[in-house]
Amino acid sequence: MPTVQLLDPQVSNLIAAGEVVERPASVLKELLENAIDAGADTVTAEIQNGGALLIRVTDNGCGMTEQDVQTALLRHATSKISRASDLDAIATLGFRGEALAAISSVSKLQILTRTAQDEFGVNLTCDGGEAPHTERTGCPVGTSVMVRELFFNTPARRKFLKKDSTEAAACLTVCERLALANPSLSLRLIQDGRTRLHTPGDGQLLNAVYAVFGRDFASSLYPVEGEHRGIKISGFVSTPTGARSTRSHQCFFVNGRYIRSRTFMFALEEAFKGIIPGDRYPACVLHASIDLASVDVNVHPTKTELRFADERSAFDSVYYAVRSALSASAKPASFALDTRREALKILQTPAQDPKAVQQHLEEIKKKPAPYRPGGYGESFSVKQSAQPAVAAYMASYAPPPARPVYNAPAPSSKTAERLHVFDSTPIAEPIPAAAPTAEPTPCEVPKERPFTVLGEAFSTYVFAQVEEEIWVIDKHAAHERIIYERLLARRRTEKTASQVLLQPVPVRLTAAQYAVYEDFASFFAESGFECDAFGQDTLAVRSIPEELTGTDIGSLIPEMLEQLTVRQSQAVRESLTERALFTAACKAAIKGGHVYTSCHLQELVKELCKNPALQQCPHGRPTYFVLTKRDFEKQFKR
Repeated sequence: MPTVQLLDPQVSNLIAAGEVVERPASVLKELLENAIDAGADTVTAEIQNGGALLIRVTDNGCGMTEQDVQTALLRHATSKISRASDLDAIATLGFRGEALAAISSVSKLQILTRTAQDEFGVNLTCDGGEAPHTERTGCPVGTSVMVRELFFNTPARRKFLKKDSTEAAACLTVCERLALANPSLSLRLIQDGRTRLHTPGDGQLLNAVYAVFGRDFASSLYPVEGEHRGIKISGFVSTPTGARSTRSHQCFFVNGRYIRSRTFMFALEEAFKGIIPGDRYPACVLHASIDLASVDVNVHPTKTELRFADERSAFDSVYYAVRSALSASAKPASFALDTRREALKILQTPAQDPKAVQQHLEEIKKKPAPYRPGGYGESFSVKQSAQPAVAAYMASYAPPPARPVYNAPAPSSKTAERLHVFDSTPIAEPIPAAAPTAEPTPCEVPKERPFTVLGEAFSTYVFAQVEEEIWVIDKHAAHERIIYERLLARRRTEKTASQVLLQPVPVRLTAAQYAVYEDFASFFAESGFECDAFGQDTLAVRSIPEELTGTDIGSLIPEMLEQLTVRQSQAVRESLTERALFTAACKAAIKGGHVYTSCHLQELVKELCKNPALQQCPHGRPTYFVLTKRDFEKQFKR
């Protein structure tokens, strides 16, 4: 019969390491939090080989004495709390006293530290949880912790580490969250000799957001300030047009600690309900200041989960603060315009002489409008001084009036519903080579079923007669599925023919997005993108898949990267790449609610007739449904 015995401290430390030290990013997080708790305002983190080879964190905090640094390697040794009552009001990021003990048991650890009162510093070394060795040395005030060869003595754990780029991306995410949580901290991350992140540490949250997420994101935010039942909320939320395809840009902080909170997430999205589409998610960087006794952070070793004493008040504080910000913020002027380059240049320049503007508009009016999928009716912001030019442009390029099917009364203004057939005047250059005709006529598809495009309802649904059937088609969903199938076929058959751009398009990415791109560079190449590095965290896109011609590449690639969450499993990676192609197809597809010529829609119906099996879009919505002649006869009791 086995006897109960006390575990050796080294064994217990290895067990604890499984909870605290999951990967290099876990080590980096613990060391950075210790630096912040030590009062540092400047911290430099360096990693090599994704952190598996080296993690070094240097700070200018208070430092430690020789006795303190030796005691710090013991389990449950901490300077953050001293009695049980301290757990009711934790003000520091760390408090468990397990991190250094766990890290030292699975790595080769070295600590250089000195306090302002000591003349000499301390150099401590410890390999794999063995007895530490200390000696005096010269070093600046503060602490430098070096973790080498993580999991060198636990090969099974080391085997489960992901690729260096994946682990480096996780380390970058840790640094970004701590930088956003502490705007007064100047944080620098160096990856394999290259600076990936550097925040100013000037105390301005917006500047920290700029350093982490980039200029475009930081310039499209609404400030948030509010207080509800003692909970103060501050920070920024995205504009409705800045909503993202994932929740990756939702960052919540409570008392300077990054947290994952379903309460805050639901409150944020409820505040945006009815303002953004259901498949989009608002972005935010929100700080909550709450009485320490009202939250419990002692829930999980990672300390990213907490419990609120009053969940309802926490929900309401975020909801009302965000709703107030959305109501008070001035909305940028937005107009539905044809996106021609000449017009964009006018609309985005300062006020000009009205006669000169009108003359230039008359000149570009004579130029043919190049076809751009989804370009018509695109909304974008224009300067106040350019609004006269906008009005003139809208008057010059108003689409031709729709011809009603019969002389019916005009629909109510309450329901913006329209039913029309297609006018022979083209709105844009058509996709097919055939010229538009005055009336819709049957189109014979070689070796396919003949069809007739009858009309369009609500500028969204197309009606086509295919032999003895009526097809009701969601034009956006159908076009999205067609583009997706083409992109997928390109990857499967390794066809890399692409559309070369006249000029390379620079696409600025955040450091995290660029790290994901490096991991999925082969996917973009296989899909028809040709991209080169162009400065720090910037890509120069030289060619794109032919199916995406006319798409806004500057917004497409970042959205695709948001879908590509880095994982190890090959099956999961394939699923993520398909999801990224979903995004590309959605961005390039024609849009519901926008008017297109009959030629565009005839080409769409033609593609569906070639492959009637395309009955769902990549997101699972139906692309079309069929009404037979018998269905109509039943309705009319024939």
